[in-house]
Amino acid sequence: MARIALALIGLVTSGCDGGGAGGVLFHDDFSGSFPEPNWVGDGEVETMFGAPLPALRLAPIAPKAFARVQMANPIQVGGGLVLRFSVAVPAESSGQIFLEDVQASGQPLAGFTFRGVGEIAYEITGIPGAVQPLGAHDGMFHEFELQYTKNGASSWSRDGAIQVQGTAVNQATLTRLSVQTGAVVGLVFDEVELGPR
Repeated sequence: MARIALALIGLVTSGCDGGGAGGVLFHDDFSGSFPEPNWVGDGEVETMFGAPLPALRLAPIAPKAFARVQMANPIQVGGGLVLRFSVAVPAESSGQIFLEDVQASGQPLAGFTFRGVGEIAYEITGIPGAVQPLGAHDGMFHEFELQYTKNGASSWSRDGAIQVQGTAVNQATLTRLSVQTGAVVGLVFDEVELGPR
């Protein structure tokens, strides 16, 4: 099943695989406490669905029309990073998953948007024309991976196949993962890892 990788410098968390040179520095499979210490924001642990169980379900709860969760601490980009995660998105869902540039007022560094019409619009900041392949709105888990180098060279892949690549205009040094949705059906997010490239 899908694995998600996020590398956080100096953060020891529940579910952490343990840091080390060239190894995974941050890993959350949502089997520990939520949201602290890893996250701030909305969401609830999903015990009936995951890749593997459990996972994080993100959906707005009335009276809110919007739900968002983000990493509690920024990630040091260093010489580059690899972000992996799995997500299950129903056909009617929409939402965004992105790394934001902490030093540029939260401007997205790279990310993608799930659209309710069965499209995914990938983004690498400054690259014109988002790639919008159909699929991955089947409610099953799919694995996504972002490769980002210090000079901004980046690529997004889904289930091992590259979807878009290029060089980001802004070259961030600190970044933070954010996930958000306004869709009532929400999305389910799991196996987040981040490590050095």
